[in-house]
Amino acid sequence: MHPRPLAATAAIIAILVVACAARPTAPAVNLSPARWPAGDLEQYSRQELAWGQDKPPATGSAGMVVGTTGALAVRSGVEALRQGGTAVDAAITTALAQITLAAGATVSFAGRMTLVHYEAASGETVYLNANWAVPEAEDGNGIAACGVPDGRQVLVHGFMAGIEEAHQRFGRLRFKSLFKPAIYFARQGVEHSPVMKAWIDFRLADITSTPEGRRLFLKPDGSRYAIGETFRQPALSRTLKKLAKNGAAYMHSRGWAGKFVRAVRGIGGRVTEADLKAYEPLWLDPVSFEFDDRTVHGPRDPGLGGAHLRGALGTIDPTELRAAGHYTSSEDALAAMLEATESRHAALRMAGSHSDGVVTVDADGNVAALLHTINTDLWGSTGLFIDGVSVADVGCWAQRGVAEVGPGGRLTTPDNPLIVSRGGVPVAASSAIGSGLYPATLFSLVNLLAYGMTPAEALATPTFDQATFNDDGVIHRVTAGDFSSALLSAVRARGFNIQETSPPANFEGSWVALTIDPETGQRRGAAGKRLNGLALPQ
Repeated sequence: MHPRPLAATAAIIAILVVACAARPTAPAVNLSPARWPAGDLEQYSRQELAWGQDKPPATGSAGMVVGTTGALAVRSGVEALRQGGTAVDAAITTALAQITLAAGATVSFAGRMTLVHYEAASGETVYLNANWAVPEAEDGNGIAACGVPDGRQVLVHGFMAGIEEAHQRFGRLRFKSLFKPAIYFARQGVEHSPVMKAWIDFRLADITSTPEGRRLFLKPDGSRYAIGETFRQPALSRTLKKLAKNGAAYMHSRGWAGKFVRAVRGIGGRVTEADLKAYEPLWLDPVSFEFDDRTVHGPRDPGLGGAHLRGALGTIDPTELRAAGHYTSSEDALAAMLEATESRHAALRMAGSHSDGVVTVDADGNVAALLHTINTDLWGSTGLFIDGVSVADVGCWAQRGVAEVGPGGRLTTPDNPLIVSRGGVPVAASSAIGSGLYPATLFSLVNLLAYGMTPAEALATPTFDQATFNDDGVIHRVTAGDFSSALLSAVRARGFNIQETSPPANFEGSWVALTIDPETGQRRGAAGKRLNGLALPQ
């Protein structure tokens, strides 16, 4: 054997040894709710049922998790922080549990995700895009309309690949440990709630059209689960254990991936195993822009949320807005807010209204703002569940987008998880979901940044809902009673078309946020009352 190869091999081994020694072994922890302190599981199980109820704001000086839904999921994320995890560990743990608690209705392990992250050690803010990709054999022409099951509506998912990518770069706990709460909730079950029953009522025919769907949502005798009974997902529990062991590869190159492709192609789909294997999350620089004395960081193309928000906020002068008074009482201020909403940058609407948001900060100052979604209307109409994982019909909502980006392209998306900094240091993070996510974010962020409100105060202040865009212009929608009749009449006289609605459920956005005081280190967080999310300190 020649001496040079020997020397080169020895040098490589030495480098690897040093590298391994420099990177500490991920701690082995158990995040299972079975090991939470006495009373916690019961307490947060009750809060899991607290839809439409006021949620207490959170304050603290270490880590914090805020989620749009899933009190149990938020508590799971906090457990990751308490056992030494990073902001990304906590966000992933929360998201995994959110999907399980929703039974794949509004979010899915075969969905997509977006992340904006600040790393305290480097001072760097980055954006991760793990959104839908179009199969190489799909051109978007002739995809069936929503409500008509069609395998061509199924695109290439990115959620699992995205969270694994984020964890590899910013996680500290072992990846498999982050699945413990989700596995527990799938195996042990949760109380069947009135909300879940209503969701199932809405989509019953579709989600029980396949043998697996019937096994999931019906009892062995074919009857429905009653409110208060324990709802379990044994097939999903087994899948999550395999994902915890094998990582995203299980859904992209072996095991589950093959079952997914066969099922989708069995109803006319065009996704292939090669499409799944080729999928890669994209690390990009975020869109960054100034508003008042802060810098807002958000998604960029092919995630348009940051750019659209930049355009909307660019029409607002915060100094003039404050001088005019608050938009809930000032005609000038409300007109300025509605003009911003009407800007072409804010006109993109959500393709499908179901998602989940998570914002986290850890004790070291790392910050994560995450959005994940199924992008369809409660499970979608494919009726497909692959080993407990719901399969969305997102292509029916995004036919135009599929055709525009073409085969193999990455869909553009309107997500807007955000991190706000001052002097390079984060002072706030937010995420928003629902068809009205744009006005919810725009109004709430202005309350936070221009008017100096806390997250809880911003959430308690009325905002507008999703607007309608048609040939006659923009119709602004607002919940009846949120604004005085005199104020709305005055703004209508300026040419704004405003429609009062009740109830607002199909038009609202749900926004969550946390703030960080750079001088005291105090963290504040809040989640809205409409859903069952929560803000919880470490």
